[in-house]
Amino acid sequence: MKLSNFWKKGRWLSAAALMGAVVVAAVTPALAVHDLGLFELDKNAVNDATAGDDWANVLLGNGGGSLKNTGVIVDPANTTIFTGGGSKDDINIPSWQHTGGSVPDKDEITNAYAAAYTVTTTGNGAQAGDLVLYYGADRFAQNGSSNNGFWFFKNNVAPKADGTFTGTHAVGDILIVSEFTNGGAVSTVKAYEWVGSGGGSDFSSSGTVKPLASGGDCASTSNDSLCAVVNSGNIAAPWPYTPKQGASGTIPKGGFFEGGINLSAVFRAANSGSVGCFSSFLAETRSSPSGDAVLKDFVAGQFPLCDANIKIANSAVNAVGVNHIFDITGTVTALGGASATFTSITPTVTPPAGLVKGADYTEVSTCATPTVNGNVATCSVTINSNKAGVFTANATMVATVGGDQLTRSTDGVSPNSGPATKRFVDAKISLSPLTDTNGITELHTITATVQQDDGLAANAAGGDATTGFGPAANGTVVTFSLTNLGAATSAFVPAGQNTCQTAGGTCTVQITSPTAGTVNTHATTSVTVSGQQMTRSTGPNVAQTAGDDVEKIFVDGTLRWLKVDNLNNPLGGATFQVCRTHNFNSATSGFDDITDVCVSVTDNSAPDTDSDAGELQMAHLILGRYTIKETAAPSGYSLDPDTETVELTLANPSNVSNPPTFVNPFLFTMFIITCNQATHLPVNGQIASLAPSSGHVALPGAPQDTLGLPQTADNAVLDLCAKATGTNVVGSAEYYNLTDSTFDLSADVKK
Repeated sequence: MKLSNFWKKGRWLSAAALMGAVVVAAVTPALAVHDLGLFELDKNAVNDATAGDDWANVLLGNGGGSLKNTGVIVDPANTTIFTGGGSKDDINIPSWQHTGGSVPDKDEITNAYAAAYTVTTTGNGAQAGDLVLYYGADRFAQNGSSNNGFWFFKNNVAPKADGTFTGTHAVGDILIVSEFTNGGAVSTVKAYEWVGSGGGSDFSSSGTVKPLASGGDCASTSNDSLCAVVNSGNIAAPWPYTPKQGASGTIPKGGFFEGGINLSAVFRAANSGSVGCFSSFLAETRSSPSGDAVLKDFVAGQFPLCDANIKIANSAVNAVGVNHIFDITGTVTALGGASATFTSITPTVTPPAGLVKGADYTEVSTCATPTVNGNVATCSVTINSNKAGVFTANATMVATVGGDQLTRSTDGVSPNSGPATKRFVDAKISLSPLTDTNGITELHTITATVQQDDGLAANAAGGDATTGFGPAANGTVVTFSLTNLGAATSAFVPAGQNTCQTAGGTCTVQITSPTAGTVNTHATTSVTVSGQQMTRSTGPNVAQTAGDDVEKIFVDGTLRWLKVDNLNNPLGGATFQVCRTHNFNSATSGFDDITDVCVSVTDNSAPDTDSDAGELQMAHLILGRYTIKETAAPSGYSLDPDTETVELTLANPSNVSNPPTFVNPFLFTMFIITCNQATHLPVNGQIASLAPSSGHVALPGAPQDTLGLPQTADNAVLDLCAKATGTNVVGSAEYYNLTDSTFDLSADVKK
């Protein structure tokens, strides 16, 4: 067995506990309300042989023949009482207030209950389909009369934790007021309708309530449309009950009240139109029967005879960029044959502050044309966001049920759900520096920064310590990959170390390349935020989720120098020692001292990359400070004693446009030349390279002889045995080096 879902501040009471408290006792014969055969208004709560249900089988059994019942609504002592001057029946509900505290024992409600039926057969003043409500309550003490009231609300009315009430009055709310006597009789019972205004002064001067009908004790009245009874002796309590005086499980005389009203008949008689629907129920005790009486104790709960509710579902967490669907379900309850139609379902999505629809998030709704299946209407709202944050979705439904327009919202008042939320989370990765230039073999450090945004304010429940983006969890793994362009041959250092784990949101790897070129570094990571795993990679994509790949340029150096003789003519054949004494530091733009790294370079032999004599060049060098010194001059030439220093930097990685020049002076050997006077030719064998028939030797770049010896036009050939014009020449022609030395060449010319 299951109780109706009926709310009462204080506690819930299970059907099993109630059944365990049933006490069997002798009762007087039942008296049905003019033989409608629906319910026994017989001054007790136990079902007997008389036609119709009673509270025990309706509330604790399977509901009997009722359309709806409240179950037993338990009111623990001193938990809910009215307070404040606005808590009156002729004042609208937003002015009502409640608190914990006590009322006189005779006004303390212990339990309340209600049930609804429809008449199945026309007769006895009723028509088939009429809506009949039965209501009742028991109280803690019976030492005096008490005035009670029973509200049947069209809207959901219930006490809130802050001391106010949810809901408002609607036209058509029903109030039944009666005196609860300790003598076992009901003097009067009256029914009123809330109209808001124009209701006359019968109930109060406010005119918010108008009278509908009046009746008396069910045992004596002939008007079965409205009556009530009070127990005239001890009766068994089918539910747990302890009176102020007397045995537990027994309700003393004057402690039990029950009544009934044929609302349809009352409305017909009063020309008040259709009955409409009801959603909630409240039993109260009052200081007097008047409309402005002070209200005392109360107990409240749901009574969805004709009701509507709306629920929105699927609160969840998603990664940005992933669709989320809010499912909205509107339901109407139209018992007793009342018609129901859906008018509208209107969703409202509230984005995080600062987000703009269309630019930051999208929203697509199907609620303009909901799917209706019987008494249920469904629709959905799909949202997607490219930024983190919490979206709150609400919905409002308007339905017409039993002629009443009902508006229900996701306000959290049962059975309506509260709002649904979607929290989008995000993560991003970036690398730095994005661009940089290093010399080859230099270590380059790449820093990865991984951040997450849980969509919550800092230190919110379930979130991290940062509003917006903050460091990803320590230990987040970042994986790097390299793409070599040009002649680059990059690698990670240490070899193969292409991952790192973050601490405080960052971690680093190092790369280098022994050859020049461009290296693109790509990074990927997987971040889990609030259970959502997101993969983020660098590259040319959405800036908020990742930065660009790193472009690293490795630069090598080119070292060039020239070799000439003292006449500035290119001179091949020299050997040099080239030493790198310092490495260039791209971070400081300075030079770091190292153990010299030296290599011997001979003109036109590796590592000389220039094939022209006297022009030497080394390529693909590590940037740094280099020294160049000649170690072996070409044959016939003296060494250049100078040491040249060249600095290769990122700004000037090559000195090709301004190479240093090494100069080698001539070294001349003395030859004694014997000439044939007749032929004016040297005697054979005097100079190995001179043919017997030749009388001259080529001296490249030789200066004009001082004795006027005949020479060729280019001053490059000396006729060694020539005869001076008009005279015989005996003596020597001296050709001096540009440096201090003895004879470079001395020739004795003989007749």
